[in-house]
Amino acid sequence: MVYLGMSISFSFLLDNSYNTSFTVFCFSVGLILGSLNVYFRDVGILWNTLNPALFYLSPIAYSIDIIPVEYQFYFKLNPIYHFLIVIRNVLYDGTFPSFNSLMYCIVITLTALLFALFIYKKTRNGFISNL
Repeated sequence: MVYLGMSISFSFLLDNSYNTSFTVFCFSVGLILGSLNVYFRDVGILWNTLNPALFYLSPIAYSIDIIPVEYQFYFKLNPIYHFLIVIRNVLYDGTFPSFNSLMYCIVITLTALLFALFIYKKTRNGFISNL
């Protein structure tokens, strides 16, 4: 990255903590989907349908600034949006993310993890019999 002209800032060194939070969020979503897929086989098919929509509703390949202001609220309802903004601030801008963005990420991660553990504990006893 230095070869391409990017300077390494202190915020870049903290990027691993943001990535860890996003990894835990992805693990939580996977645990929820995996637990529900044992009982409801359509969950996998539904996820394969919704996954491209989630990609296009997340500002991954574009900036949120190109979306009209009156529609940006709907994009901000997507939980992945907040993770992308934090990681984009660190990697592209070289700045620390705002405190609100960090708190959104932590709250989203903890909520998803607690919900995933709840779903897993409720459904784990029937995994063997339903597979």
